[in-house]
Amino acid sequence: MRWSVPVVLTGLLLLSAPVAARVVVVETLPNLGDEAAFQRAKASSVDANKAFSEGDNAGALAHAETAYTGYPNASTALLVATVHGEMGAPEKAFEWCLKARNHKPSESMAATIDAALKKHGAKLGLGVLRVVTSPDGATVTFDGATTAPSGVYVGASKGEHQVAARKAGFAAAQRSVTVEVGALQEVTLGLTELEGLPAQVGWGLLGGGLVVAGVGGLLLGLAASDASEVSKLDPVSMDYGNRYDDLTGSGQTKQTAGWVMVGVGGAALVTGAVLLGLTLSADSDQGDSVAMPTLSPVRGGLLSGLMGRF
Repeated sequence: MRWSVPVVLTGLLLLSAPVAARVVVVETLPNLGDEAAFQRAKASSVDANKAFSEGDNAGALAHAETAYTGYPNASTALLVATVHGEMGAPEKAFEWCLKARNHKPSESMAATIDAALKKHGAKLGLGVLRVVTSPDGATVTFDGATTAPSGVYVGASKGEHQVAARKAGFAAAQRSVTVEVGALQEVTLGLTELEGLPAQVGWGLLGGGLVVAGVGGLLLGLAASDASEVSKLDPVSMDYGNRYDDLTGSGQTKQTAGWVMVGVGGAALVTGAVLLGLTLSADSDQGDSVAMPTLSPVRGGLLSGLMGRF
């Protein structure tokens, strides 16, 4: 952290009456910006504090949001959170505190943010939950409805929540977590590597199925050839009977074996395709999603904020 928001606002996060229980998940902007952006954001933070000291909360919020947009980090996010708290918007203040915490602040600033989260959470009926996965990079699902990247801080209503983690190439893991109001809690979900077994089996079945079905098709072709030879036999020839028996018997054997192999090969192809489809589906679930505002129902309340990866 290169600079900190002036402390004029930091201690002024005001609390309001509690609202209905909610689950809040927010996503932060990336820590981007050059030296010029840094200087502009610093000037905006000074303007925000000046407006605040003059009683112009709306102006202070506009300057604070400009600072965050131009130079997103924990400090500028905390500045926005503080102004929202002063304006009597504890839900917004709580969400912006989550943003600040997800920006990986310094140890001292993290302590300030955590204190604000606990105080706001106590009034809003929320606790703070962070689900870490080993290895990281998984997608965490809350109560089967809401997803967020592993390692982010979320707000959660009091009580039991089901959390699950998925990552391509690993078996899914899940557990029940009990959240307390005004508390910060971190849980870890360990993921077991699948070592690509479903995909390997799928490709093996596809290859084997093609070979078996191909041999079956060849046998059916030979059976058809035998039938054609039978139709060409001369009934008055001396060896007609023996040739007829040989060709018809051989043709029936080849036809039966051919249909069996085509059936077995086809079943292997279908099974292999299903396994590969499931593997590809699991992989696609880990792809980047489009960032968009969402409001989705979850057990115990609602989820609000920006979902998706930037």
